[in-house]
Amino acid sequence: VDIDFSLIKKAYKKLKSSVFYDKTQLILRDKIVEFESCSDNSGENIDEKLKKLFDDIIYPDCRERLKSEILDSIGYHSFPKKLKSSELSIITNTVSNKTEIEETQYFIDMDVRGHIIGVLWLLLIGWRLDKGVYEHSYGNRIRKKLINDFSKNVTFSPNLFEPYYVLYESWRDTALSCARKSLDKSQDVMILTMDFSRFYYSLDMTRDSFKCFFELIEENIQSEPLYKELHFFIYEIIERYSEKLGKLFDGRKVLPIGFLPSNVLANCYLSKFDKAVIDDLNPMYYGRYVDDILIVEKIEKNSRIYKEAMDQRLNEENAIKYFFGRCINWDKHDLRQEKDQKEVEHIDQQRRPILTCHKDKDNNNIYKVDRYYYIDEKSKTEIKVKNQKVKIFHFSSAESDALLNCFIEHLRKNKSEFRYMPECDAVFEEDNYNEIYCLKGKDGVRKLGDAEGVSIDKYALSKFLGKYMRISGLVDDSRAESKFEKDIAKIFNSHTIVENYTTWEKIIQVFVINNRFSAVYNFVTKIIEAIKNLNFSGDANIKDDSVKDVSAKDDFDKDSDHVRNMRSSMLLFLRGSLARATSLNWCENSKNCIEKIYRCVKDTFSSTEEEEAIIKEECEVINSFCNDTMTELRKNYCKTRMNDKYIIPIMIDALLNTSEDLFDDSKGINLASFRDILRNIDPEKQLSDDDYYYYYPYIVKMHDLSMYTIVKKMLNEECNKSLKEDLENNQRYYLKLNYKYDKDKEKANDQETDYMANIAKDFENEIQIEELDLLGGDCKKYAVKVGSGRKDRLKIAVANTRIHEDNFQKIVRDEPNRTYRRYQELSLLLNKAISEGADMLILPEAFLPFEWIPTLARTCEKNQLAVVTGVEYLKIGHSGKIYNLTAVILPYKDKHEYESSYIGFHLKRHYAPVEIKNIEGYRLKPVAGDHYELYCWNDCWFPVYCCYELASIKDRSLFQSYADMLIAVEWNRDTNYYSNIVESLARDLHCYCVQVNYCNYGDSRITQPTKTEIMDIVKVKGGKNSTIIIGEIDIKRLREFQFMGVSIQDINREFKFTPPEFDTDIIYKKMKHTLWEELKNKNNEKEKNSS
Repeated sequence: VDIDFSLIKKAYKKLKSSVFYDKTQLILRDKIVEFESCSDNSGENIDEKLKKLFDDIIYPDCRERLKSEILDSIGYHSFPKKLKSSELSIITNTVSNKTEIEETQYFIDMDVRGHIIGVLWLLLIGWRLDKGVYEHSYGNRIRKKLINDFSKNVTFSPNLFEPYYVLYESWRDTALSCARKSLDKSQDVMILTMDFSRFYYSLDMTRDSFKCFFELIEENIQSEPLYKELHFFIYEIIERYSEKLGKLFDGRKVLPIGFLPSNVLANCYLSKFDKAVIDDLNPMYYGRYVDDILIVEKIEKNSRIYKEAMDQRLNEENAIKYFFGRCINWDKHDLRQEKDQKEVEHIDQQRRPILTCHKDKDNNNIYKVDRYYYIDEKSKTEIKVKNQKVKIFHFSSAESDALLNCFIEHLRKNKSEFRYMPECDAVFEEDNYNEIYCLKGKDGVRKLGDAEGVSIDKYALSKFLGKYMRISGLVDDSRAESKFEKDIAKIFNSHTIVENYTTWEKIIQVFVINNRFSAVYNFVTKIIEAIKNLNFSGDANIKDDSVKDVSAKDDFDKDSDHVRNMRSSMLLFLRGSLARATSLNWCENSKNCIEKIYRCVKDTFSSTEEEEAIIKEECEVINSFCNDTMTELRKNYCKTRMNDKYIIPIMIDALLNTSEDLFDDSKGINLASFRDILRNIDPEKQLSDDDYYYYYPYIVKMHDLSMYTIVKKMLNEECNKSLKEDLENNQRYYLKLNYKYDKDKEKANDQETDYMANIAKDFENEIQIEELDLLGGDCKKYAVKVGSGRKDRLKIAVANTRIHEDNFQKIVRDEPNRTYRRYQELSLLLNKAISEGADMLILPEAFLPFEWIPTLARTCEKNQLAVVTGVEYLKIGHSGKIYNLTAVILPYKDKHEYESSYIGFHLKRHYAPVEIKNIEGYRLKPVAGDHYELYCWNDCWFPVYCCYELASIKDRSLFQSYADMLIAVEWNRDTNYYSNIVESLARDLHCYCVQVNYCNYGDSRITQPTKTEIMDIVKVKGGKNSTIIIGEIDIKRLREFQFMGVSIQDINREFKFTPPEFDTDIIYKKMKHTLWEELKNKNNEKEKNSS
C-alpha cells in the first residue's frame, strides 16, 4: 500500500465512520466535526487540512513537529463504568441524589490528527497483523474487503472493521451450533464462558512488545523507514497516554480506549494464548470476542469431570483446572511462593499451565494467564480472569436438551427483532415500560417475598430508546409524546442518568424532533445536577487492585483531578448529545433552550467557592455551551453529514445545495419533517461535479438517491423524464460519493482505475433499465431489471387493511395523518410478512406516507422482502400539483453481499373521474405520468398498475407474453367491474394477477389463468384488523405450460390455453434466462444504427 494523499483521505473517512456509529465517542465526534469545519479560523477546508497532514507525515522536518504537537495534546476523559449499588435494608423505588462511582474507564483525548494517524497505521500495518489473528477471534476484526484484491490498495469505502453485531453473533452461534452437533451424536458437552478483568488496563504494551508485533509483518515492509517510524509512534502515543494516567495501573503502558489501533493490538497480544488453547487443549470449539471466551468440549463418560458434573459436585475451580490447568498438576505448587514460581518456570514449556491459580488475602482463587503466553514475558502485564463471569454449562446427551434449545430460541428472537420494523405498542398504547425493567431475586421472583429490588436493564433501555427514537421521527402523536416526557422524568433519576449516559442523546433527540424543548431543558438540568453530585465510593476502582496502596490513593484523592476530569468529561459528552440532536431542528425554541442550558451550566458549577476554582480551570468546557459556539457546532454537524441521517427523510444534501444558508434558528426547519424540507429545497440546485462531498461517514444507498431524485423531479415538474437517464445519474452519484470514482475520468493503465472499473461494471449490472419498443398504448414503456437472483416460486403477501377516508382531506389542509395507529398498521403488515417468509408484500393505493419509504426500504433490504405500495397523495409546491405515486421497492444483494434496494416510482397515468373531481374540488391539479414499467426481479417479470389504469384496454394489455405476474394497487369501490377485469386479464395475458384493495371494499386476490373453481389462490374481503394473506405463485410451471403446444396443453390442463398471438419465443427466452440480454442487445443495435 502506497502512502499518498489519497490514503490520508481514506483514513480520515474511515475514522469518521467509526466514530459516527460509536455511541461512546461523542467528544471525539465533536472534535472531528470541528476539525473538518475550519473551526480553528485557519480558513483551510478539509482537503487542505488533510493535504497539510500528508505533507507533515512525508517530510522528516515537519514530521517531528507534528509528532510533538500530537503527543502534547494527549490527555484522557474519564467516565463511569460501574456504580455502587444501594445497600439499604428496605426495598424502595427511591434513589439518593448522590451517585457513587465504583469503577471508571478512561478514553484517550487527543488531536484528531493523531486519530487519523492511528487509522493510517491500521491501513498500513494493522491489517497485516490482523491477518495473523486466530480465525475464531471475532471482536474488532479488520474488514475483509479493506484491501482491493486486484490493485492491493485500500478501498474508499467508509468501513474499517467488520460490523460488531455480526461478529458477536458468529462467535456465540458457532459455539451453540457445535454443542448442538455433539448432543445429536450422543456426546455430553461442557461449555465454559469467562472473560478477563479490565483487559485493556491489564496489558503492558512495552517497546519490546511493539518490536515483536513489527517482526510479524513482511520483511519488505519492515525495511521501510516510514512504516517503522509510524509503528513506533503508535507506541509513543500509548506511552504518553499511560503517563497521563499516572500511577493508576502500576505504571503499565495500557491500551487507550477510544484509540482504534488498540482494537488490533489487543487481539495480537493474545495470539500466544489463543495458540496454546488450540494446540494444547484442542477443544471442539474455542472462540474469543476481544476478552470474552467461549470453549465447547465433549466430556468423556469415564472422566472425573463427567462424574463430578453428574453428581452436581462440579465447581468453578475444577472446571478451570480441566480446561486450562491439565498440562501440569498445579495442586503441587503454591505460586505465591518464589521457589514454586521458579520451579514452574523450569518446567518443559509444552507442559506449562495456560492459567495459574493464586489466592488473594481472603483465600479466594485468582486465575491469571501464565506470563509465558504474554508477548513480552518481562512486562508488567497481568491478565486476570473475572471470577464473577465464569460460568459452566453441562449438557448431558441422556437428558432433555430443553436448556440449550431455550437458549438458542431466546437468542434467535433477540437476533430477529432487529430485522423487523420497530414497534412500541406497549408505550404508545398502554404506557407500559416493563420491558426496560428487571426484578432482582436470588432464585427468581415468584412472589413478593422473593423480590430484592428492581433495576433497569441497560441493554433493554438502549434498545427501547432506539426503537422509540426511530418511530417518533415518523409519527406525530401529541398524547404519546406528552406521556413519554413525564415517564422519562420518572425513569431517569440521578443514578439512572449517570449509569446510562450513552442514552442521553437518544432522549434529547426524541424531544427535539417533536418540538418539546421544555422537556429538553428539564432533562438536561437533571443531567447537570447528576454530574454535579458525582462522587467516588471509598473502594472505588479508580486504580488497579494491585496498586491500591494507601499513600498513592490518598495522594490521588487529595488532588481532585479525577473528580474534575469526570465532571468535565460528562459535560462534554452532554454537549455532544445536545449539539447533534439540536442540529435536526432549527428554530427559536432550539436557540432559547440552548441559552437556558448554558446559564444552568454556569450557575451550577459556580455555586460554591470550591467550584469556583473548577470554573477557572474548566471555563473552556463551560463556555463551549454558549449559544454562538453551539450554533456553529450544530451547523457543522449538518455540513459534515454527522447528524442522524436515519431521521431525515431526504438526503441532507437537498438542503445543503441551496443558494442560502438554511441552518439558522430563524428559518424554522425541522429536518425530521418532510414538509419543512420540501418547503426549503431549491429545485434548481442538483448534485453536480463542482460540489460533490466525499467524506460521508456512511454508505450513500441507492434508495437515498432514488428519494432525492423523485423529489427534485416533482419540484421541477419533470416526473416524465427518462427513467434510464435517472438511473445512470444515480449510479454515477453512487460511485462518486462512495468510491470517489468517475468513469468519465478514467486513467489509462492504472490498476486502481481498472479495479474500480470492474466494481462499477458489477454495480451497474445490478440495476439496469431499457426502453421497450412494444406496440399499443401512446406511452413509453421501460423494462427494469434488479439483482441477479432467481426463484421458481414466489410467496406473495396480500395486505388486508382499512382506509381512513379523511386522509386526503388532511393532506389538502397540510395536516396529514401521522398517528402511531397508522404507523402500527404498516409495521404489523410488514413484520407479519417477514415472519411468514414472504418474498413480496403488496399494499393498496395511497397507503404509505412518502417520508416513511426510507425506513421501509431499510427493512426490506435487511430481509430481502420486495414491497409494492401506493404512496399517499403528495401536494407539491405552491402551484397546487397533486401526485399519485406507486413505489416499487426491490431489494438485492450485490456480488460482495452488500444489501441494497432499488425504489421505482410509478406516477399514475389515468386518474379516475371521481378522483379528478375530488382533487379539483380543492383547486388542485393532478399530475399524470406518461409511462409504464415492466420489472424483472428474482427472474419474475411483472408490471405495476394503479387502479383506474386497468380500465384502459390498451394499457393493461401492453405486456402480454412478457408478464409472469401483473400487480394492481387499488382504492376502489367498484369491485364488480375490477373483478371482471382481473379475471379476464389473468386469461388474456396468461399470467398471475395480484389485486390489492382496501378491506372496506374488498376483492383483494391472487388469480391464476386456470378454471374458475381454482383460479383464486387468494381472495379476501372485510375484517376490522389489518393482516396479510399469503399465496404462492409457481413461475416455472406457468412458463413450462405456456411453452407447450395446444395439443400438450390440452392433455396437461393445469392452466387454461394460452391466448391467440401469444409469443412463445419470449417464453423460451425467459426459461433460458436470456430475455434481458436480448432486449439490451436489441436496444444497443438500435442506438448504433441511429447514430
